[in-house]
This record gives sequence, structure tokens and C-alpha cells, in this order.
Amino acid sequence: MRAVGAIAAALLLTAAAPPADACLTDSEAQALASAALPEILRQTGTACATRLPATSLLRRTPSPLLGRYDAEADRAWPAARAALVKLSNPTADALLGSAYARPLLASLVAPLIVGRIALRDCGTVDRLVTLLEPLPPANAAGVIVTALRYAAAQPSPGARNPVATLPLCPVETR
Repeated sequence: MRAVGAIAAALLLTAAAPPADACLTDSEAQALASAALPEILRQTGTACATRLPATSLLRRTPSPLLGRYDAEADRAWPAARAALVKLSNPTADALLGSAYARPLLASLVAPLIVGRIALRDCGTVDRLVTLLEPLPPANAAGVIVTALRYAAAQPSPGARNPVATLPLCPVETR
């Protein structure tokens, strides 16, 4: 019961609005993406199961693709955890150290992303995953963060932005 309370407290701390000046560098956002991608891929495969063939990368579980992304998620977790602390407050670090925190956070965050996918777009998402599959998982996460940065910068007058946003730090011009 104590672990459940700690996890609930961690979720409250990380779900709170970030400090006004808090933002993520691309590498911090990439770590968060890497940590969440395996669960996002699994849940996307489940959500799109009726729209995709059984041979789809998203539908194959377990798979070498998910194995690679799981390994990258393990590697990226310390940096992702630090990014979450940066967006909340230092006390979240101890709470996020629980063995239960990472899988619980991933299982809560993934539906927020997957829930934005319209079933009519499952084929497009499958094609994107297929195109990204040869890349190392860290590179795929970098592509995703770059695409999110680009999409967030595009004006969408009068429309709700269907793209998940992260509080990304401004990029310095070169």
C-alpha cells in the first residue's frame, strides 16, 4: 500500500504544471520519448488491431523491434526521470525511483498519445513505424521529437492541435 501512495504522489508531482521557465532540451525530450515508445507502440498495435494486417510491425508482439525499443527505454530511463523531475520538482526524484513508477507512468502516458490516433490513420502510423524501423531507437525518438517541435510551431487557427506537445526549450539559431 505504501508503494501505491508513493506512486500516486509521484504522479501528482509530475502531472502538475511545470514551473513557468521549465523546458526540455531536445535530448531530454528524446529521453522521455525513448522511455515511453515501447508502451506507445504496444498500445498502438492493440488500438489499431482491426485496421492493420497481422504482419504489421505494430501488431507483432513480442518482436525484435519491441526488444530493441525496450532496451533503449531502459538505457534512456535515468535521463527521462531527470527530465520529469525538471518539469515537476526535486522531491519527485525519490518517488520516481520506485520500481513501479516507470511502468505505471508509461501505462498512463501511452493512452494519452494513442488516444489521439484516429482509426483511419492506423495505416499511416504503421507506415511511419515501418520507415523508422531500420533506425536505432534513439534516432527514431529524435525524429519524433523533431516532428513534434515542427508540428507545434505550425499555426492551426481555430483547430485543436491533435499533436501532443512538450514544453520544449527554444532552439538557438545557428
